[in-house]
Amino acid sequence: DATGQLGQTLLQLLAVVVRGGLLDLLPDLVATGGTLKAAAELIEDSGASVIEIFCIIGLPFINNFAALKNYKLTTLINYQSEQV
Repeated sequence: DATGQLGQTLLQLLAVVVRGGLLDLLPDLVATGGTLKAAAELIEDSGASVIEIFCIIGLPFINNFAALKNYKLTTLINYQSEQV
């Protein structure tokens, strides 16, 4: 499942993060922002810093930026509704 895959990916990422390092998070989609916020917090708890979150697709119509307000968030494409 997606949650298990994300958790496994995060564990692999955290295994190579150097304490005090700087990271960009590069997911393909930000929906609610909750999973990305949790990922950023895990990275910060490991001693590294998240300097930016860059997503290919953003869904601001579901208020996805609110959960990530403490991070620089850049999206390539934003869909303003469920209609393409």
